[in-house]
Amino acid sequence: MARPETDEVLAAIDRLPTGSRTPLSRWMREHHDALRERLQGKQPDWTALAKIFASAGLTDRSGKPASPGTARAAWWRTRKAVEAARASARPPVDPSSSAATSVARPAIRPGRQSRPVTPADPLPEDDDPPPDKPAFRIGKLR
Repeated sequence: MARPETDEVLAAIDRLPTGSRTPLSRWMREHHDALRERLQGKQPDWTALAKIFASAGLTDRSGKPASPGTARAAWWRTRKAVEAARASARPPVDPSSSAATSVARPAIRPGRQSRPVTPADPLPEDDDPPPDKPAFRIGKLR
């Protein structure tokens, strides 16, 4: 049995559907910054936005115009995905950089040294039985 060529396999993968992202979600991701800027500080009217998305041909997963709830949920998922992608793309902070040294550190008084705390006497063996479970009752309002 012949093995398929790598190029053929990759071409078949490229022809697969885009996955679970809807046309609306893909549009929101591509235009995330502009959309976020317009919605910043406002209470979005998701009914009006759903009508705008429908008139632009942006649909939900089943190809129907997105409902207000679907549009709102798609925007929430898109925001979270973009934030996560941007957070993972940030380079780690170098401990010797000035940004890392500007973190507040607890003050240490000069002349005092910390010592490990040791009990003066060893703890006695625990021969006591465990405490009874508390009895909970319905309280009365006064």
